[in-house]
Amino acid sequence: MSYQVLARKYRPQKFSEVIGQEHITRTLQNAVLEGRLHHAYLFTGIRGIGKTTLARILSKVLSCQQFDSPCSLTAQQSAGADSPEPCNECQSCKDITAGISIDVQEIDGASNTGVDDVREIRERVKFLPAAGKYKIYIIDEVHMLSTAAFNALLKTLEEPPAHVIFIFATTEAHKIPATILSRCQRYDFRRISSQRVIETLKSIAKTEGVEPDEKCLEIIASEAEGSMRDAESLFDQAIAYAGKKLTYDSLKKLFGFLDRSQINAATKAIVERNADAVLKVADDLFNSGENLNRFVFELLGRFHALLILKTCVDVPSGKILDVDILKELALKVTIEECQQWFNALYRSAEEISRAKFPKVLLDITLINMTQVRPVRSVDELLERVEALSLDSPSSLGAR
Repeated sequence: MSYQVLARKYRPQKFSEVIGQEHITRTLQNAVLEGRLHHAYLFTGIRGIGKTTLARILSKVLSCQQFDSPCSLTAQQSAGADSPEPCNECQSCKDITAGISIDVQEIDGASNTGVDDVREIRERVKFLPAAGKYKIYIIDEVHMLSTAAFNALLKTLEEPPAHVIFIFATTEAHKIPATILSRCQRYDFRRISSQRVIETLKSIAKTEGVEPDEKCLEIIASEAEGSMRDAESLFDQAIAYAGKKLTYDSLKKLFGFLDRSQINAATKAIVERNADAVLKVADDLFNSGENLNRFVFELLGRFHALLILKTCVDVPSGKILDVDILKELALKVTIEECQQWFNALYRSAEEISRAKFPKVLLDITLINMTQVRPVRSVDELLERVEALSLDSPSSLGAR
């Protein structure tokens, strides 16, 4: 059998296997159990967090042959089973997993954008399902449909046949007309936390016989930005490059991200107002051919983290990389200084990305950041003025 990528191999096949979307899986399971099914669902969120996967799982539950008599959902409920799951063993479940089910149609909204495509769907919904109770239409990237296509779908969404269920998936819900949104039950998918991503990658690594460094998994989880599919794809790519033993150095060579020690050194140099040290880091990165825009982005992340550490009492575990180093630096600075550094770098970031000589502009920005002086709050200044006034009452009286 040909190789199957990790994102497909470990794709959830049950509600319980979906990561980080418990608020949605619980609601859908209750709806199935109580028979409170809506005729149109809208799944929205960033890429790779389970929208299409959950649409398939819901389709399998509604089509699963294990829920036919005598083992119906009502019988399950009376027996105390409150989490209906597809069996993944009956022919219906297997057909949906393989993408060949007659009653569950997956349609790519990006490729079928026209009104004629929607008219074809309208003609097909009139027919009863071939095997199960429902005909289910999963339309991915539904926001890509044209205005005319959406208008053609309105009447069917308003008064659909009892045997039809629509499941729409999109990354850009704001592009969908309000008339469509008002006819759907909307579910907003959340980004998956870095900690959950790392735990999942550890489980995959154990199954695949891979030994990754903890730092490698942290980097992959950070790069994925809350997308489990992106994390699995990066992990797959790393294994293909480095084999069964993943190290930080091999990951750096593969993805070309900046060395965290250099970013930390630049952050420390700015905090300590050491212009020579921070310019040396910038020179080293430039001479080695690193992406300066990436350097600015990473540095922004460090000052963002410093600001969080200065203002938040309880920082969630895994939210900040190199948290111990940054905690030490946070003791040396004020909130106002962190804000000045962040604002100065943020204002220059876009200019650096568009500049003809980005290195020159970056150097000037870094020098300016080392010139930031400690800022005193207004309350502290007022207290000092009052103290001075109390110390010299005679001079005030003379005036």
